[in-house]
Amino acid sequence: MKCLSVLQLSGNFKASLKKLEIPDNLHSELDKRTISILSIQKEHLDILLNLPHHYGDPFDRLNIAQSISEDLPLISYDSYFKKYQVELV
Repeated sequence: MKCLSVLQLSGNFKASLKKLEIPDNLHSELDKRTISILSIQKEHLDILLNLPHHYGDPFDRLNIAQSISEDLPLISYDSYFKKYQVELV
């Protein structure tokens, strides 16, 4: 299973602001579940540059770009994701 890299990036950012607690064993738990974290690639950034500005959160926009590039679904209840060409779960 693949996990979008920006999820970890945004999680670490929120943790640094004390808005989210990340368990110390996160990486070992991901490894146990064979979840790999995708790197941010040039193709993701190319898509990001051309995304319509339906929503301004940079982390979410990068999630969308990675989802489009890698043809991976996004798990979200936020309605603004529906404005983009992504599969939502």
